[in-house]
Amino acid sequence: MSTANTVGNAGSAARTPNKLRLLPLSALLMPTDVNGAYQGWGISKQSLLKRMTSADLRKQEFSSGSMGPKFEAAAAFVDSGGQLAGIGKLEDARAILEGKAGTLMTL
Repeated sequence: MSTANTVGNAGSAARTPNKLRLLPLSALLMPTDVNGAYQGWGISKQSLLKRMTSADLRKQEFSSGSMGPKFEAAAAFVDSGGQLAGIGKLEDARAILEGKAGTLMTL
C-alpha cells in the first residue's frame, strides 16, 4: 500500500504526501447569518460580544447547537498562534478582518 493519499478531482487524481504542510495564517473568518455571537441569544437582554480573548471565551457557556463549535474553533486557532478569529455576516467579511464588525477573538 502506498504512503501517499490520492485526491480525485473531476476524474483526475493528484498525489499528496501524508504530511500536510500547515500554512501560517494570521486570521480565521467564520461567516454566519447573524452579526456575530451574542450573550443571552434569544432573550430581551441579549448583547453582541464584540471582542474577547480565548481566556474570556472559556468562561462563557454556549450550547453545542449554537456558537459553541465556532467558539471552540476560534479559541483553538488563536491559542495555536493565529492573531484574530472573527465571526459574523459574510457581507461584513472585510470589516470583520479590519476589526470593525462581528465578534473578534484574540489571544
